[in-house]
Amino acid sequence: TQYIDVMRMLSYSKSLTNEHMKQLVSPIVEILAGKFKTFKEEIVLVDYGCGLAYWTIHIAEILTSKNIPCKLVLIDIYRESFINFINFLCKKRNISYEYLEVTHKKLIPKIPKCDYVHMMAVLEHTSEPEKITQIIVDNINDHGIIFGTFYDDPFEDYQHISYDLSNARNILENNKKYKINNLGPYWNKDTTMYQVFKS
Repeated sequence: TQYIDVMRMLSYSKSLTNEHMKQLVSPIVEILAGKFKTFKEEIVLVDYGCGLAYWTIHIAEILTSKNIPCKLVLIDIYRESFINFINFLCKKRNISYEYLEVTHKKLIPKIPKCDYVHMMAVLEHTSEPEKITQIIVDNINDHGIIFGTFYDDPFEDYQHISYDLSNARNILENNKKYKINNLGPYWNKDTTMYQVFKS
């Protein structure tokens, strides 16, 4: 099944080269670098449903190259081949990371306070998208960024068991506790970036 997972990931988008990825993540890096300049605290990146963590590893790599301390927290089901490859990528780039395993019975590990959360093509594969989104919003720091896909997608071939994400979107669009700005689509029309303000 590991090869099916790889093919599935490749089918979601065009190939992302290193140079292309650096261009894509540069606006995100700028926001996170600004947070570090203001608060002088380690930047924590969370990737929920990380797969091979293309985006967040590139973000961490650029932050590290700028001498900005960061930690990468990767969350997904356990796949030995993926973890071996992530180990290789992170060690090569001198990136500190932690891998938190999820199962169908335990979808939400202890998510740390964080500054950036990546949720790309994952909520529709879970049975509790609303709960996952709420916990992430509760744990993201002031001015933090949430980036991912939150649209309804009844695509049975990819086991979308929660294709209606309206309740998860409502947490981000109409939050009663925090001010959350929709920064609009980013990368493509199906992705959305949000910024959370808590002070």
